[in-house]
Formats: sequence, C-alpha cells, structure tokens
Amino acid sequence: MALIGVVPRHEELLPMFKDTDFKTAQACSTGGVFNCVAVAITPEAIGIRDTKDASKNTLQYSPHEWRVFVEAVKRGEFDI
Repeated sequence: MALIGVVPRHEELLPMFKDTDFKTAQACSTGGVFNCVAVAITPEAIGIRDTKDASKNTLQYSPHEWRVFVEAVKRGEFDI
C-alpha cells in the first residue's frame, strides 16, 4: 500500500508536545551531535522533529497515519 500525502493541519488545531515527550534512538548521538529525528507519541497525535534544531516545526500525524507509515516501512516500501 502506498502512502498518501498528508494535508498540513492548522497550527491552532495541533496538540502541543513537551520537549520531554520526544525520544530518539541511542545510536543517533555521534560525538554529542544528534543526526536523527525525535518522535513523540501521545494518544492524540505523533510528532516528529529534527534533532539538530528542535525549535523548527514539528510534523504531526494521527495515530492511524503513523500506523500506516510504520507498516509500510516494515514491508520494505522505502528500501533503496
């Protein structure tokens, strides 16, 4: 199943994530420099942001959108 583009939501409608909500893999830190994404999972939404600049916009998806994405990754749809 191919992923369909996500329509951006208006910022006022998005849930707010706390910095402590975001998690990264331990392998993301190389010499103290983060080169990955951070993910926050709440019952209402999933947030994704760049670890190099957490002040930039956070991408947000519904739990359903996140499940579809994770399932596609597991099936190898994004393998190069």
